[in-house]
Amino acid sequence: MPKVTQDPKNLILYGVPKIGKTSLLSTLEDNLIVDFEDGSDYVEALKVKVNSVKDVNELCKAIKEANFPYKFITIDTITALEEFAKPLALKMLRLSPLGSNFIGDDVLQAPHGAGYGFLREAIQKIIDKLSNCAPNLILVGHVKDKAIISMGESQDTNIKELDLTGKTGRILAAKSDAIGFVYRDKDSNLCINFETNGEATAGARPEHLANKRIVVAERQPDGSFKSCWERIYPSLNKKK
Repeated sequence: MPKVTQDPKNLILYGVPKIGKTSLLSTLEDNLIVDFEDGSDYVEALKVKVNSVKDVNELCKAIKEANFPYKFITIDTITALEEFAKPLALKMLRLSPLGSNFIGDDVLQAPHGAGYGFLREAIQKIIDKLSNCAPNLILVGHVKDKAIISMGESQDTNIKELDLTGKTGRILAAKSDAIGFVYRDKDSNLCINFETNGEATAGARPEHLANKRIVVAERQPDGSFKSCWERIYPSLNKKK
């Protein structure tokens, strides 16, 4: 059977704060940025702020009533969404046999680590709700360094990975079509690393992204940037 699309329907982008992720995403046409951490205050963009799971539900209802006008939905950031999901996870835990007697306020303090599974389930529920609002979903996250001790080596090796609790980052990465580490090169171009070389948790199923480093915003002589989203989403070339 022929390929249905080359576009990554579920894309994860992560990097250090203030590297320019939100500014870059503001240049993607028909992209609604759902701001979970007030990171878009200084960016002119198609955006909406949410402060609770209730806000997410109301937003999704409004998008449905507007007949789904967006091609992209961006969650900015998945790291902040994790905190928003904790009250929902706690509620789910208390409704289960595992947590019927739990009286704490922190779901992660549940006995035998049961709260971690409920937190992952709550995060996925919110993601699934937003993913039903547009054909393409983008998850934005922060980065953390993870020390790995290689066999036969005395020194640690640091790799970049998505900053989420427990197994959540690895599970979301496995479900995504592509996960890329955002950075600036020596010429200050904004780039996304999809290489699976061990420097960062990264990879991609679409052939045009797999094991590649993509310049997604080119720095111009006047200091401005020209975004090149068609290098990530080839379908955008059809509009030109």
